[in-house]
Amino acid sequence: QPDTLPVVVAGVLGAFAMGVQNAHPRLIVRPAVPNTVMTGNVTQAILDVVDMLHAGSPESVREAARARFAKMMPAIAAFAAGAIGGALGLRYVGFWALLVPACALAVLAWTTGEHERAATAGPA
Repeated sequence: QPDTLPVVVAGVLGAFAMGVQNAHPRLIVRPAVPNTVMTGNVTQAILDVVDMLHAGSPESVREAARARFAKMMPAIAAFAAGAIGGALGLRYVGFWALLVPACALAVLAWTTGEHERAATAGPA
């Protein structure tokens, strides 16, 4: 029942959260990459596809669009595969599916060597 109050409130809160997520990196200066990078990548990829397919686009514009699209496509495909994998994991395994990315992050963190460097550096 999409017209019920709880569904409408959930939609409004979701839109509010997305607005906060997009405004946050613009309002608070920090050295990290914005957390909405994939939204921008997908948007740019769609614009590039339009430029590549538009008959009126100059060849230089098409070439630049092809280069950008080729550079972004692996990240977009990996993001999509991760999202699909997460959805399937949640559907068939439940909340326990979060163990896979959590363990992967733990392994990546352990193998970077940062913990060893931090231990030998001592207090700042």
